This record gives sequence, structure tokens and C-alpha cells, in this order.
Amino acid sequence: MYWFNLLQIPPEDKSEQKEGTAQIAISFLNQVKLLYRPTTIDGDVHDLPNRLEFSLSRDEKTWRITAKNPTGFYATFVDIAHLLSGSEILPVDLGHEVTLAPFSSRTWRVAGSKMSILSPVFEFSLIDDSGSPKSSRKPVAIMP
Repeated sequence: MYWFNLLQIPPEDKSEQKEGTAQIAISFLNQVKLLYRPTTIDGDVHDLPNRLEFSLSRDEKTWRITAKNPTGFYATFVDIAHLLSGSEILPVDLGHEVTLAPFSSRTWRVAGSKMSILSPVFEFSLIDDSGSPKSSRKPVAIMP
């Protein structure tokens, strides 16, 4: 994954500026995420949501969900995700850490302090190659 940063700054022409007048200059910074995929990556990027693995663990007061990416593809989450437990919906705080690199894992905090969670399902959205969010649901393993 590469970032292409383009900074656009207009030229300053002091000869056209008249005394006692105001002048506005607007600059733009654009960032483009550029993904390069070697042909040697195993699997299909469209199968990425099905290949991600999720597990749930609890510390003293909070639940945490861990996402593991066993593929060679980057997974970029939309910043809204939920843990479903029965009829309850618990928000997952992804913060700014929404990109899961190949062969890596990341842990996020689950909002609320519910003591027990039964048959959890993680509801999330990934950004596809066209920039659109694609929603998915995956069962979550509960770690001891």
C-alpha cells in the first residue's frame, strides 16, 4: 500500500496585488491510497470478508474484539461496526485504526460492559476496490 500526496499551492504574484486590497490563496492537499497487488497473492480479493477471523476476549471491565487477516490483501473497514449478541447491538470503536494489513491482527474495544455475550456475530463493512462499502457478518470465537 502506498500513499500518493498531492499538494497544490497557487503561485504568488505580487505585481497584481494592489495596496489596500485583500487577496485569498487556497491550497489543497489530496491523499490517494494506492494499492499494488502482485499476481503472486493467493486467493481472490472478493473473498476477503469471508477469510477474516474474529475473536472476542475480556479484560477486567471491557470486551475486546480482535481481527486477524490471514490473507495477502489489505482490509479497510468503514468506521462503524457492531457486535451482535442475541437482540443486543454493541458498538465497536474502530477509532482511526481501520486498515488491517496482510498477515496481521488488530484489536478494538467493544462499547458497554455487558458481563456475558452469547453467540456473538461481528457486523462490519469493508471498502471494496471501487470505494464502496460492502457489509458482512461473521461469527466470533470467544477466547477464555
